[in-house]
Amino acid sequence: MKIINFNKKDGVAKIRVDTLDDLWHLSKIIEVGDAVAGEIKRKVKLSGEGERSKVVVKNYFAKILAKKTKLESAVLKISGEILEGSEELSIGAAHTLDIFPADVIKLYKQKWHDYQLRRLEEAEKASKAPKALVVVLDDEQAHIAALTASGFQYLAGFELRLAKKRFVEKTDNGLGRVVAEILRLDAESNPSTIVVASPIFW
Repeated sequence: MKIINFNKKDGVAKIRVDTLDDLWHLSKIIEVGDAVAGEIKRKVKLSGEGERSKVVVKNYFAKILAKKTKLESAVLKISGEILEGSEELSIGAAHTLDIFPADVIKLYKQKWHDYQLRRLEEAEKASKAPKALVVVLDDEQAHIAALTASGFQYLAGFELRLAKKRFVEKTDNGLGRVVAEILRLDAESNPSTIVVASPIFW
């Protein structure tokens, strides 16, 4: 989860949903009477003279007064009435806003409780926390990235001078710096897994 903007005075939070866990957190934060704004998708049938009718999916902006929330396997459904929206939508009509990972929404509350703000902040921190460190290397380069809930985050790269044959060179080949960086990142972020991969003997 990414908190793009939060205006406590107006009670508005702009949020990017990154993971399925974020949907679960939002299901615990969004209450009846809150307003949620985002894009809704509708199937529209297009027809022309002498042509077959064609169905396309169009995106519309809608702000919905929440009356019911339902968390399904990969979507959070907010049902209510439309407060604002694209001109194709009827104000006051019943509709459901489906929220998926990668969606950006605005959440409007009359009052934000401290526990709700803490949950938002914890969800944002959790999405950044590395689940694993991934180290890939060959005889010329090594690269380190963190695998987080929202994707890969590149951390470091090293130029290496590894021996082509299976003997240890007397000169510094750069592996020591790679190992030191892995140990530093492990102590700093405590990932559950460290993956080291190489297409060669190293």
